[in-house]
Amino acid sequence: MTGADYFFGKKLNEKLNVPIGLIDISYVLATIATFLDKTTVLHTKDTSAIFSFKRQRHKEFLKQNINWEENGYQGKRPAYNPQHFPTLCFNGMVNPIIPFSCKIIVWYQDESEALSQISEQYVTWFGDYISMMRKKFKNPELPIYYVQLAGFEFPQDTTSISWAKFRISQEECLKYKNIGMATAVDIGINNNIHPVNKQEIGRRLALITLNKTYGFSDIIYQGPHISSIETKSKKLILTFDHTYGGLVSKSKGNTVTGFSAELNNGEILQLTGKITSKNTIQISVSNLKSIRYAYANYPDCNLYNNANLPALPFTKSIY
Repeated sequence: MTGADYFFGKKLNEKLNVPIGLIDISYVLATIATFLDKTTVLHTKDTSAIFSFKRQRHKEFLKQNINWEENGYQGKRPAYNPQHFPTLCFNGMVNPIIPFSCKIIVWYQDESEALSQISEQYVTWFGDYISMMRKKFKNPELPIYYVQLAGFEFPQDTTSISWAKFRISQEECLKYKNIGMATAVDIGINNNIHPVNKQEIGRRLALITLNKTYGFSDIIYQGPHISSIETKSKKLILTFDHTYGGLVSKSKGNTVTGFSAELNNGEILQLTGKITSKNTIQISVSNLKSIRYAYANYPDCNLYNNANLPALPFTKSIY
């Protein structure tokens, strides 16, 4: 069982005071396609992208194998990860448990797609996964709650923003019905793809579940979310919802870091903001093309609400 699963179940047990049954289905470096059944893989509108991804991984394996042979067969022979095959994990791990019922599904996977920079197609695939699982378990309202990727810096490529882009696609998945997202953007480790703070990830997933599935409407589970942007002279006024008692900076005073902007000339500018009310932040800047927050693989993010939940990353055009 994963650490996040354990702390998720522990939090539910503490609140509900009933035994919590968890079924762990996990496979390191698995792609979403491997958790789809054959019918879904063949009928998604992005089927070609799934098989293109598989071919890409196969080419990488062949290259690694050639290098291993040319280097005199030193070390272990490179392995082709079977969890990159479409349908494999569905057939081997999901299908056997379908006769059982489940209350919710928690989804904590995405690194493989983020690394391969296929975030646009992922929104479609995740929607197909949701539909497939609800059909398989014969529950059209089956809740599915997922984790937005934690911060991580690529040591081999510090200019990449693939994870930043992918988090935006993950948030887009909230458009699907009966869905919830727990962000881990603020609790990552710059040199470790797997964050060690599983307690907080499990807690945030449990907050969503308690509110949306078990009816504890007083439990806050959402962090600040950008709702509107207003330009005034040479200033931006950012308004947030889900502030629950007010915006909070984890830095001293009311200063908020982690903002950046793309200027009309293409230049990227790092910015700071100032909390000016319970739900607004002011930034002194002009001539912008877009404004961003926590838009980096390993972002600087110190904006929270009064319930100690972090603001979601965003990138917004300025018109």
